[in-house]
Amino acid sequence: RTQRFCKPYNHAIITSTTPTVQWVPYPHALGYALQIYHNGVKVYSPEVIPAHLSIGSKHALKHGDTYVLKLLAYTAGHTTNGIPAGSETITVK
Repeated sequence: RTQRFCKPYNHAIITSTTPTVQWVPYPHALGYALQIYHNGVKVYSPEVIPAHLSIGSKHALKHGDTYVLKLLAYTAGHTTNGIPAGSETITVK
């Protein structure tokens, strides 16, 4: 585990283009936002979500690419802008 994300055991190299992303709960979080970046450009950012997210085929990642996943937590005091709660870099093999 790295920060709040559960990091893949194989050095953050995955084979699925539609992975499920899970994380350790942030204290008092009401919801989360997951942002995915590729080459510094945000390529995915769904609405506020519960405690995990499965990336569907419409937003599938591409084989051979590296992505940065950023997690934001929303609490009673932070409902407009989430609190940075973790980030992880992964590569799709």
